[in-house]
Amino acid sequence: MKKSAKFCAALLAGILSFSCLAFAPVSAEEKLDYAAVERHSNELYNKILNGFDSQGPRRVTATEDKNGMRLSENYPYYYGGTYINDDGRLVVLVTEQSPEVLSALEDLAGEEVLTEQCDFSYRQLREAQDEVWRYHKTLMDQGIYMMTAIPSVIAGRTLIGIQDWTPEKEAAIRSYVDLDCVEILDDTELGERLGVMEEEPAPAPEEAEPLTEAEQRVEAARAGLSIGGGYRILNSNGVPSTTGFAAKRNGVSGIVISGHAGRSVGKQFRYNNTLIGSVSVTAFREGTMADAAFVPASSLVTPSAKLANGAKIFYANENVFSAKTKIGIIGALTKDFNGELLDDGVTKYDYKTNVTICGLVVCKYNSVDGDSGAPIIKDYGSNNYELIGIHSSAEGALKYFSPYKAIKENLGLSGIIAG
Repeated sequence: MKKSAKFCAALLAGILSFSCLAFAPVSAEEKLDYAAVERHSNELYNKILNGFDSQGPRRVTATEDKNGMRLSENYPYYYGGTYINDDGRLVVLVTEQSPEVLSALEDLAGEEVLTEQCDFSYRQLREAQDEVWRYHKTLMDQGIYMMTAIPSVIAGRTLIGIQDWTPEKEAAIRSYVDLDCVEILDDTELGERLGVMEEEPAPAPEEAEPLTEAEQRVEAARAGLSIGGGYRILNSNGVPSTTGFAAKRNGVSGIVISGHAGRSVGKQFRYNNTLIGSVSVTAFREGTMADAAFVPASSLVTPSAKLANGAKIFYANENVFSAKTKIGIIGALTKDFNGELLDDGVTKYDYKTNVTICGLVVCKYNSVDGDSGAPIIKDYGSNNYELIGIHSSAEGALKYFSPYKAIKENLGLSGIIAG
């Protein structure tokens, strides 16, 4: 009995000793839940980017700053991007893991960071994106439509999605720009390349019975209707979209909506036959960095931080987020809290409107037609959300949103209405 007890004690000591050797030291951050660790990782990511900016003048290209959007472009030669791993921790991709590089990153972050080898620097990916897109209109004249350009941390390449790929079309593009870090593929294959499979289509929403004339009069007379993001609205042509968030512009309270839905100044929008207001300014134009428009509130509604699902927007985050950050969407038709950010800095051509949008974020989450403009959020519990952007479009399994910082600067907002 004593021998057995001694053996168990020795075995337990061995296990504890092995555990300490295998997993020590365990930082305070690692003991927190995933959301807290991920939040710290993104704060670390922005700290590193800010450090890059302070090291010298940054490059300015045609896709940046002309609409007031500031993007960090002073990336060092070794930096390949970042992603959040399964534990919520930040992983920095580097082209070399020399002591000098690791020391430089640690100095920027103020702590040790995880690193992983990559083939190309993020600067190479961004410069390749800019270089290829320079020939966008030239190639269109030849019947070659580049639909999407993604400087992809996930793929480790600059992905150029074209309409109806053929070897001849790829050869034509490479006759202008032929770089090893550029991968050209059919636009419909981008999702698979980024590891996102086509989702099952959501069931079509049931159409509500039309209101009677008496009910319409009651709805129209409802003064003080409180409305924020996530509400289903109709424009004057009866086309549905979703409200994004309540904000102020030039001292006037209103609602931010999708830019392609509200691309005409003066276009009216209604919620349950109550007039929300008319578009006063839109950012939806060629080369925009925000698919957004602003609707000053009519006297019948009160812009609010409260969302259609009963939660609230308490803060709008102007920072950027690392690849594989967990996100959610509060659409009028779809609500998904299990989304994931893939890559940012995306350039996308809208074939229907002949408009190129820059600086989009590509993600995976569920959405359907009518969710355009829906708030994209970070959920930090207690029914309070942090706003990071609004839904722009969907192409198969991939979804795109405009980040809040671009919306704020392109529309001239003074901030959100928080609560």
